[in-house]
Amino acid sequence: MISLSVFMKEYGDETNCRSMLERIRWPDGFCCPRCDFSYYYYIGTRGLYQCLECGAQTSVTSGTMMHRTRLPLSYWLYVVHNIAAGHIITAAELSKVLGVQYRSAYRLLHTARIMMSKLNGVKSLQYITNERVSAVIMQDRQPPNTQDTSLPHDKTRSPDYPDHTLPCGNIADGSIGEANSEEKLATKVDQAEGVYSNVSSNVSSNICSKQPTSTVSGWKDAAFSAQLEPAVRRAQNSFIRQAHQFVKRSYGHKVTMRYFHLYCQEYYFRIMRRSTFKMRWSLLLAKLVGIMPAY
Repeated sequence: MISLSVFMKEYGDETNCRSMLERIRWPDGFCCPRCDFSYYYYIGTRGLYQCLECGAQTSVTSGTMMHRTRLPLSYWLYVVHNIAAGHIITAAELSKVLGVQYRSAYRLLHTARIMMSKLNGVKSLQYITNERVSAVIMQDRQPPNTQDTSLPHDKTRSPDYPDHTLPCGNIADGSIGEANSEEKLATKVDQAEGVYSNVSSNVSSNICSKQPTSTVSGWKDAAFSAQLEPAVRRAQNSFIRQAHQFVKRSYGHKVTMRYFHLYCQEYYFRIMRRSTFKMRWSLLLAKLVGIMPAY
């Protein structure tokens, strides 16, 4: 984790941080969010821009992820800088470094995870629910099956592949995280979920062209069948296991199931955004001030 003193030396005081956010939010100059008027009066004591046309008062944080914040802007940029650098910070460590309450530090990190989830995409990791995560974790915690598989009428044996030698390889026995890297696993999840998009697009095209389809009766059946694909569910369960291990290693057992999906979004962002620091820094800053980043 980067120290606060080093960050302040590099990016300056609160005035420099505010000027940087203003340049990112209004690259062509101030523009009133209500009437799109460009002439304003700056209230320096409160840091507000007052439009000369409609009289609306706007700050650099209004309508953004920092809306109505009472924390210094340098604290927000400090958190974003550490995330872009690949560092993992807990709320307890952040509260000690910044000298704020634990609740304020937790809100900073929680907002940063929401930013990462928005950068991942709206439809990413929709399958992660509390029931799904609980089922996968409890399945891993169960003791191995000690039933004798040598019985003649054993239902656990596969008739086509004796000795449980399935052709799926590492995906079948759940060891996909050991054989492949984390980035490949997330890519496999996206490719597996592509079955739903491909089938649903075919169904929608057939419906628009009024041509009968012979495979699926409707988009609901396509979505249901895609979610029940064994390869899709195995890849999703493997990603949930690796995300759970990441949370345990990084944050301990203090994560509740209510916000576990946000920690999964953070894990997904870290393994899929393994680009340069400048790229991650610009993406997070653009999302922080509410600008849609250009991919």
